[in-house]
Amino acid sequence: MKKKYEYDEYPQYYFKDIPTNLGDKLPKFTKIPYVIPINSSNDIVEVFNVNAEGFQAHTGVGFGNIQMAKVYFNIMIIENK
Repeated sequence: MKKKYEYDEYPQYYFKDIPTNLGDKLPKFTKIPYVIPINSSNDIVEVFNVNAEGFQAHTGVGFGNIQMAKVYFNIMIIENK
């Protein structure tokens, strides 16, 4: 039987900890922004539980029962007005 994963197992990313590509801080979002993952390899990155403070992300690719230790990806964050 496959193990059912809970969202608590996936890393949480906070917008306050993520700089822009120029090194500036992101604004505080009053509405939930659009978060689009851009993978840096052949992995599939899923983004979920997006709210005004952050989001969770997970890679859906593994080899058999082995998940990759690190997956590098970029994100595009678009303010929702």
